Amino acid sequence: MRIVGLNGSLSSTSNTYKGVKAVLDHAAEHGAETVLFDLRDTPLPLFHPERRDQLADENVYRFISLMDEADGIVLGSPEYHNMMGGAFKNALEWVGGRQFKNKPVALISATGGPSSMTTLSAMQSMVRSLHGWVVPVFGSIPGTTEFKPNGEFRDPAMQLRFMTIGAELIELSKLLKQRRQDWEQR
Repeated sequence: MRIVGLNGSLSSTSNTYKGVKAVLDHAAEHGAETVLFDLRDTPLPLFHPERRDQLADENVYRFISLMDEADGIVLGSPEYHNMMGGAFKNALEWVGGRQFKNKPVALISATGGPSSMTTLSAMQSMVRSLHGWVVPVFGSIPGTTEFKPNGEFRDPAMQLRFMTIGAELIELSKLLKQRRQDWEQR
């Protein structure tokens, strides 16, 4: 089983990255192969609808391939002005229903304020429009969140929440992978 995470934050001290990594680490500890696509290291060009099928850019090709091969997805976006970050949204313009249909998707967002529910709600709506299955527990990372040097949350309740997101993603990935295989055989 392969879980692909997208870090949509460009910040060098990104809490979004740390949240996505926490979910991926939990999935890896439970036997999943995990891959992190980090926009800080692997930037994508601005999406252009007339160039969508021209996969001349190596990073775009790699991103689309990873999303095609994913059994489960972790999406992480910072919250800017009560909305998803531009780099994150741009990345998702390059993919579509083919990459999300009947796949579970965990949602993570970090904000400078107390909660990023506006961004998480927008992400949920986007994933549902692409026929993905949103993991019921969201990962909202407030601006005051502290992390241990090993990347875990200092707050045990936050650490448990992100472990729960990872566990739900794994279970849904197993279930939906089997269903996708069954549906393809019909």
